[in-house]
Amino acid sequence: MSDPTSTSSSTSWSPSWVPTTRDSKAMWQKGHITYETLWSVFKPGSLLIAFEDSHPWLLRCLRTGYEVYSTANAICHVYGEYTDFDGKTFGTTTQEFQIRQKVSLNGLHPGAINKLPIFPLVYWTKDEKKIDDLKRRLQVRGEAFKETDGVALRYYHGMAKHLREPPRNYYHASLEGSAGLWIGFTVHVASSPYIIPLLRRH
Repeated sequence: MSDPTSTSSSTSWSPSWVPTTRDSKAMWQKGHITYETLWSVFKPGSLLIAFEDSHPWLLRCLRTGYEVYSTANAICHVYGEYTDFDGKTFGTTTQEFQIRQKVSLNGLHPGAINKLPIFPLVYWTKDEKKIDDLKRRLQVRGEAFKETDGVALRYYHGMAKHLREPPRNYYHASLEGSAGLWIGFTVHVASSPYIIPLLRRH
């Protein structure tokens, strides 16, 4: 495994918050990390893995950044790139993940990297065969999603997830740790790119 501390990231932290390289290595080699050193394992260009409703999702790391709000809620933003479909064209787009200090990592204590909302694929498994199998399954899933291009009628009965996100400058305490709103309903979809993305990663 290459040294993830070699990556650079734009942060607002004082240099005094960043531990020595030796201290960082001691943590990430054991699969642990502190909030202040999260940037060190997110190497731009590396593969990241996230799980959406227990389904795996691979992205390529673009960058990270720290932010502190007036509520003393510190957040590390991780930006990843992936292939998507907007209803007309297939291409790459970005997704932002938020790692909240109060939720994922408590204070200055280290936590498990593979328990974060998103983390480097190398911390999921070192088994190359398992990684190759995951990539093949995701490719098959992507090809199945591509077949929905054009006019397609689908019937679905069950739970659906409300995917609309509030503006970046909006904050409300009730949203802390929220994973989204689930609604039970029956829906008929006629080639809608707003509903199908809910199914694309499943």
